[in-house]
Amino acid sequence: MAAIGARGEEKAKNMEDIVREANIPKGAVANSVNELIRKKLVKRKAGEKTARYYLIK
Repeated sequence: MAAIGARGEEKAKNMEDIVREANIPKGAVANSVNELIRKKLVKRKAGEKTARYYLIK
């Protein structure tokens, strides 16, 4: 996520952007992002259609 520039709320990326850059399956990315959310390293911001994610630390 740091490599694609999701370092703040205004630069948050959706799951599709993260999957496209990671080149790994969507399920693996979703599990990894959820684990980072539990560790309080990533914040989830709910939008109108999709959620967006960005790094906190």
